[in-house]
Amino acid sequence: MSSPQTLVMMYELLACRFSAVVLWNTPIFNGNNELFGYDGFPRNIKQESFVTDLSQSTSQLGGYSQINTDYNELYSQESEESSSVPPLVTLCISFVVTNIGQLSSLSGFPPKVAQELFDCILHRERATKQRLLTLPILNMFLNSGLLSQLDLTGRRDVPDDVIKTIPRCSPHLDSLILKGACTLSGQTVLSIAEGCPSIKKLDVGECNRIDNQTLSSLSKSPLASTLEQLGLSSCFELTRDGLTEMSTSFGNLQRLDISYLHHIDDASVDALVAGCRSLTSIDLSHCTQLKRPTFASIAQHMARNLKVLLLRGCLQLEDVDLSHIGQKCPLLQEISIEACKLITDASIQSLSDGCRGLTSIDVSGITNLSDTSTMYIANFCKGLSHLTLKRCIHITNESIAVLVKLTRNTLQYLDIDGCVELTDECISELTECKRLEHLDVSFCRNLSVKGVSQLLSLPSLKSIHTWGHAVTASQMQQWRSRHPRLKIHAAS
Repeated sequence: MSSPQTLVMMYELLACRFSAVVLWNTPIFNGNNELFGYDGFPRNIKQESFVTDLSQSTSQLGGYSQINTDYNELYSQESEESSSVPPLVTLCISFVVTNIGQLSSLSGFPPKVAQELFDCILHRERATKQRLLTLPILNMFLNSGLLSQLDLTGRRDVPDDVIKTIPRCSPHLDSLILKGACTLSGQTVLSIAEGCPSIKKLDVGECNRIDNQTLSSLSKSPLASTLEQLGLSSCFELTRDGLTEMSTSFGNLQRLDISYLHHIDDASVDALVAGCRSLTSIDLSHCTQLKRPTFASIAQHMARNLKVLLLRGCLQLEDVDLSHIGQKCPLLQEISIEACKLITDASIQSLSDGCRGLTSIDVSGITNLSDTSTMYIANFCKGLSHLTLKRCIHITNESIAVLVKLTRNTLQYLDIDGCVELTDECISELTECKRLEHLDVSFCRNLSVKGVSQLLSLPSLKSIHTWGHAVTASQMQQWRSRHPRLKIHAAS
């Protein structure tokens, strides 16, 4: 099969050295022998004008058939997300990833290419649900020193000893995500903070060995003054003492995730938002002890900067709190108040009116809301692109009609899962959302299968969820054959 030198040459040959490349007998050519699908390559160039050196090189990789097989596999994966032919660079990256086990080092690859290879492996892992980033391959990437971003989310199989090598092997990282790496120790986090001073994004969420002492030491490290994003979600050992101490150290912090920290209280969040004056995004979801003082502090201290506010499951959030945020935070672009069951139409009006730049709103599970809330959102938030109304059981066709009329040119994501009052009368309205890419109509029990089938033809639609509808296996097969690039999520 292919040698490491041939794999490096494969990248250079396809991506770097030639302005045009012949891959005859592959889908890169259309029926007129014209090249298409690669940005930067000339179009309408006939076969005879192409460089033919590739034929000699590809013979070392198993000939055209091997490349064609790999390309077709890649094309079938990519076609669900894009109607265009994948670029040749993507083909090359995919080919090298397929043969990555034959490499012993990444010598010869530019840093940008090494990063693309690593990201491609992660993408394939998510798509295939198979573990492709083995420890030897991970060590090869770490030892190369070429990565600028490292994502090891959920990698419980990566021992702490391997993570400890990051400062020595990859000192130039600017993004490090270790969320769910349960073996991660506080001492390792501190060694990373000392050895990787360029990191701008650090996520150690769901790591159960991160405690107040870790956060205290991190606050004293050089990283504290340069870090822009920090993830501490579900670090259950953290309490108010740890957060209070970090409030005076992270002057450049812009995005903070402290969701699911059940031990923090109003005083610690008040100190945090008062001290970290550069914050533009904060996730306090499911911090169940937070009450009115916290929400008042957010409105007071983050008023000029706040763009993203996530308060899912903050059960003590009331109308007066949300209205205050709406009045004080005019730059807010994204908010989630999922399951904040004390909220009513009144505060949604104040929020929408005060924060007219909102593009993403999630009010899932707030059963007090009526059509009035949807109409307020549609009228005031002219740039709305994402709206989640999941389990808002009083939403009817009337507000959907208003929503579509006012947001049809901006709305890309709509979740009406469990909106049981909706009927087929709203189908004709929804078909007007020409930019809609993701739609969830699950458990809308008064929408017929025939009505749902009309939504499949939305021109920009990429995925649709239809759980809870009585779609037969033959109907589902028909849907998928007619819309091969549409991801249809359903029981059948």
